[in-house]
Amino acid sequence: MEKDLVRPKILVLIVLVIAVLSTGSYYFFTPSNHNKIEWVMKSVEKNGLDLRLASEELRNNREVVKRAILQNGAALEFASSSLKNDPEIVRLAVSQNGWELQYASAKLQNDPDIVKLAINQNGYALKFVSLALKNNPEIVKLAVQKHGWALEHASLERRNDHEIVKIAVQQYGCALEFASEHLRGNYEIVSLAVEQNGYAMIYAARDLWQHPEILMKSLKQNGLVLQYIPPEIQTRELIEIAVKQDGKALQFVFGELKNDPEIVKVAVSQYGQALRYTSNPELQKDLEIVRIALRQDGKGLRFLLDHLQNDKEIVLLAVGQYGMALEYASHELRNDREVAMKAVEQCGRALEYASPRLQNDRKVVRAAILQDKTAFEFASNELKTNSELRKLAE
Repeated sequence: MEKDLVRPKILVLIVLVIAVLSTGSYYFFTPSNHNKIEWVMKSVEKNGLDLRLASEELRNNREVVKRAILQNGAALEFASSSLKNDPEIVRLAVSQNGWELQYASAKLQNDPDIVKLAINQNGYALKFVSLALKNNPEIVKLAVQKHGWALEHASLERRNDHEIVKIAVQQYGCALEFASEHLRGNYEIVSLAVEQNGYAMIYAARDLWQHPEILMKSLKQNGLVLQYIPPEIQTRELIEIAVKQDGKALQFVFGELKNDPEIVKVAVSQYGQALRYTSNPELQKDLEIVRIALRQDGKGLRFLLDHLQNDKEIVLLAVGQYGMALEYASHELRNDREVAMKAVEQCGRALEYASPRLQNDRKVVRAAILQDKTAFEFASNELKTNSELRKLAE
């Protein structure tokens, strides 16, 4: 009877010990420990966030809170209101992570020295500073130098400050979204923004969309910005810049230029699979264009016309670049020894898409395993008993 009572107690103790070891918290021992300074000290040394479990009295104990914050600055959240107004305590927290400024008292969120310390660690801490300091040029400049997006939390006056906005968009182009309407129409500011991030163009004033130079800079940085450019201002030059930077931009071309052979060649030479974006079947079977596409990305075999997926020369080109493209070859060519060998030499696991006959071909399987040992799982059951192949796969 006594043994039956002891056993559950032992199990509970084991569970508690495991919990302590895994979390670093010492509060599992007895409910009263949250008010025992020696236990709380030990616990916050291992996990500063255990301060949340301490009594109100110990959350107001300077040494306990200091020790917790030294282990994890985020422990400031659980400190008493009094200690959230303690400059030394708050400095310790924000020097680890500026984001912790949000838990400081309103008085310290208006302290330039503490705010600078927080922002030096994390520019986005500008979100938590006082309204007065959100309008301080020095503070805001420091924030956007660290994190351009912090411009979002600057005052309206600072968001209209040419120098500050310039720094912000050079650090992160899309910070242009938070610039004043006036500066979103400023040629220099927008130009710098799109050079850093082409997508910043979507925040520019509409007047600047009539400037080819800015559009070019935007597309040179990110060709996919073409999707936002209206058909009436999509010139051949702009389209060529876009597809050269990112072949996927071909899908956003309007009108006849989407099926222009030279533009399609530029697109597929950057992104082989871009061939699927042309609606001209003549281009989709143009062997020169197809070869350019497959040399860039063999996966493009997937989007070719059926007769090309059965063209041995074309399929060899595709699997030589990307062995797994064997999946998209015709059934006939998946049973072709030369094609399968080419595929598995590039990627052993392409053996999965070879015909059953070739999965039972010792030379093909051996080549696959030499390229990738895990390809052995796709060998025939018969060859899986082959001692030489099994040894190669080990």
